[in-house]
Amino acid sequence: MGLASAALLLVTHDPVVAPQTHVTLAGVVAVAWSAATAAAWSRYRSSSDPHVLFLSAGCAMLAAGSLFYGVAYSFALDLPQVLFREELSSIVPIRRVSPLSVLGWQLSWLVAAGCFVLALPWRDRRGRPPVQPGTVFGYATLVLAASLPIAFLGADVLQDRPAWKGFNIALPGMDRFALGPVGWIIGGTTVVALVVAAFRENARGTRAHTVHPWLAGAFLLAVPMHLGVVHHPLQGMGFLTWADTLQPVVPAIVLAGLLVSQREEISRVRRATDRAAEVMGGRAEIASVLAHDVRSPVATIKSLATTTTQSYDRLSDAERTEFIGLIEQEASRLLDTVNQASLALKVDARTAVHERRPVDLATVVREGIEAARKAGHHLAVELAPGITVSADRRHLAEAVRQLVDNAAKFSPPDAPIRVTSSSHDGRAMIEVTDAGPGIPPERRAEVVARFANWRPEGYEDRTGIGLGLFICKGILAEHHGDLVIDDAPGGGTILRIHFPLEG
Repeated sequence: MGLASAALLLVTHDPVVAPQTHVTLAGVVAVAWSAATAAAWSRYRSSSDPHVLFLSAGCAMLAAGSLFYGVAYSFALDLPQVLFREELSSIVPIRRVSPLSVLGWQLSWLVAAGCFVLALPWRDRRGRPPVQPGTVFGYATLVLAASLPIAFLGADVLQDRPAWKGFNIALPGMDRFALGPVGWIIGGTTVVALVVAAFRENARGTRAHTVHPWLAGAFLLAVPMHLGVVHHPLQGMGFLTWADTLQPVVPAIVLAGLLVSQREEISRVRRATDRAAEVMGGRAEIASVLAHDVRSPVATIKSLATTTTQSYDRLSDAERTEFIGLIEQEASRLLDTVNQASLALKVDARTAVHERRPVDLATVVREGIEAARKAGHHLAVELAPGITVSADRRHLAEAVRQLVDNAAKFSPPDAPIRVTSSSHDGRAMIEVTDAGPGIPPERRAEVVARFANWRPEGYEDRTGIGLGLFICKGILAEHHGDLVIDDAPGGGTILRIHFPLEG
């Protein structure tokens, strides 16, 4: 509706003679499109994106068209008289105004609109040769050159007048140029191409920091400008219409969109680089800790295996059973360490695949409890029935296992552990409550970090590489949830995870 109103406003006002402003306008438009061309080309050089390559070709066509427009205007009027004579008491002679001043401007826009339509691929180009700059600019120039004979053939569709009086008044009753079929066809085709290009850009992305919504707005804004030109085909005559005010606005929007999106792209690349450095640093740290923690169980297993092999005949059945049990225990510890480190690597790099689908919350919690090492602790389980969540079943069960493991590790022997699940205000909640010494508030951020090595008093001998709560927090982040640590009412710690019921 707003676009239609703007178009109606633009085409219903009569032109005003303003040759000085006309000269300035032609220069400003040429500079604006040249700047947009340079910005698009610079982005293509850094990204090799064919989208901005076609965009730069279209902008170059419009810059050339604006220059042609300005040159045609210069030859159309006696500029010294127009620019420096304040009052004209007689008719100012005007050289014959060629319709090419209008049709040439229209043709440059038609070729540019074609580039804009082709900027986004119409089919999958994977496996095809990349688009070359010479090909795009070459074809655009060839099409523009081939279109010029059309303008010559349609030269008689515009009727010019040899002279007029006055330069600063509106001329509502003047005999306007009559735009013939050639100009109407070119203008109508250009409008259709611009609308198609605008809708394709808008469909590609609506985020403000991408170039697509800016281009869509600029292309739609150019539509009423062309409607105004079709209504008042006066390019090269020194007249200004309301449509002419849009000529510098359109390239300004294109240029602004390119600069804003380029800035966002630079920020995105920097964030990705920082994230990559962080991930690589985390992997190096995990590898270092893993090597340290693997060495101990491997050495123990090797020692026990060697002793058993060398002294097998001298060992009693009870001793053999004990040694084999120790080997199994150390092997389990080693396997757990490797699994923890492997999962932590995926969580840290955000490469763990999460396949979220509707699952029963109580069932997932039970799976996590069964996989946990409860170390003889009694579990009081209270799971609310009938709660369905959108979650990755395997990873959510792993998060529950990590919580129960942590509670069992840092609780007194035989102390009960309470596990509950519920839902409230569209969020699922799982709580694991232990009877341990608790976690001071100043240590809570530390214990969920990677390689947490803080141990409460009396539990300094507890083994582990400090990745359990880090993994849990990472899994919850993928579910748009969080891990919260709180004090239990009767002493101990509550580990609470919550996330939306619907992912």
